[in-house]
Amino acid sequence: MRAKAGQSVSEGLGPQEIDRLHVFAEITDQTLMALVARIERSSTAEHLIYRECELDEAWRLLDSAVREVRSQGGAGAAEALETLDALRPIVIKAHDLVGIDGDVKSAASELRQGVLLARKWVNLQKR
Repeated sequence: MRAKAGQSVSEGLGPQEIDRLHVFAEITDQTLMALVARIERSSTAEHLIYRECELDEAWRLLDSAVREVRSQGGAGAAEALETLDALRPIVIKAHDLVGIDGDVKSAASELRQGVLLARKWVNLQKR
């Protein structure tokens, strides 16, 4: 079952819910902001594991998008790759801050930097 962007597979699970793993199908500014909100509210080891898994999924989706853009090429591919390549290290750093350091404040701050890049990526896909 695929979730709509920014929504969880679990029925009735809002984006602020931190006690479960959220599944998302694409990277958007909305999905990243929802993830930032969950990271900020995470306080237990279980919460951190869920956030780390969500950041893993964000990385997987970004990696998939890079492969797709490279294979399709065309107009705007260079700008799309530049945007995705700028977003990937932000997600990795946020992942490490959550998973290695347990530093939710810094992880949320780092991931906030990627929100505008995610919005740019969404807009590039609409072209």
